[in-house]
Amino acid sequence: MTHEPFEEWCELCVSFGSRQDKHVATDDCHSASSLISFDFRFCGRSAEESTDKATFLAMHDKDTGLLGAAPTLSKGGKCFQFLVSELTRFVVSTGNERVG
Repeated sequence: MTHEPFEEWCELCVSFGSRQDKHVATDDCHSASSLISFDFRFCGRSAEESTDKATFLAMHDKDTGLLGAAPTLSKGGKCFQFLVSELTRFVVSTGNERVG
């Protein structure tokens, strides 16, 4: 998440899913509200390992640069309420007072 800019020759950029066509901010001004992004990610002990990857919810607040990760057994189902709680806890920790 913090390894930028993307370089085609960089083993880390390529192996961890960095993209050359990433979104680039047009200016450095802050808006009235922050942007919190979140998505599921997977990790394992080796690049060849295709099964038994750990799943986690990755979270990022654009204004503060705060990062968060919540490990989970699955992307939903019986883990859904836990993931909602962890995302809520992350939003509160950023200091944002309203969510839209």
